[in-house]
Amino acid sequence: MIIVQPQLTGRMGNHLFQYCATRYVAEKLGSNYYIPQDEWLGHSYVNCNFKDMTIDKTKSPSPFPNIAKLTGYYQHTKYINLEWLKIKENDEKRMYLEKYDPNKWMYIHFRGNDYFDVNTWYSEFYKEAKQMLSKLTGLEKFLVITDDMPNATFCIEADDYISTPYDFFILSEAKYMIIPNSTFSWWAKELGSNIRLCVGPGKFVPSFIAGSDKTLLSTNEV
Repeated sequence: MIIVQPQLTGRMGNHLFQYCATRYVAEKLGSNYYIPQDEWLGHSYVNCNFKDMTIDKTKSPSPFPNIAKLTGYYQHTKYINLEWLKIKENDEKRMYLEKYDPNKWMYIHFRGNDYFDVNTWYSEFYKEAKQMLSKLTGLEKFLVITDDMPNATFCIEADDYISTPYDFFILSEAKYMIIPNSTFSWWAKELGSNIRLCVGPGKFVPSFIAGSDKTLLSTNEV
């Protein structure tokens, strides 16, 4: 039997797309699949229905003789079945949700570090997206959730800012959200159950998710 296996590349958000594409292809082929657990970056965030497969670490380069390896990012909603991915429970997020009620606050995800270095248009995008979301929701308060506090406070004017290891879980509870060109942000939105409206960069949304996403608007639509 052919075993379908992804070439895991990028970070957690990309791994989730690659996992879904692997299962999609395996089902089409009537085959099994394998996700390298030592490379998988989703352990802390999502529960996946991995199939039990015995791994013989002594065999190299692969423990399986007949592998169909998928290489690429597969960022398309046609590969996604949300029954395959369930966000993990996280109690630590509760104190943040009590303070920043998703019904009263609009959440902004600011992805810094390597993202900020290459995206010089960030400031203008966030300004435009804030105006758009405020107009559509009638809300006023913005919370920035970030892994890069210095650049977030430099780029975005908001009512409050937090940096926390529970960012993915807090973002998944958002009702109204602004996201950058990040698969991490998009998956938090997609796996959450509260989202009503999300705004992303115009240059990012059309090419990033080629499928239909009715909760996601781009700043091109202002």
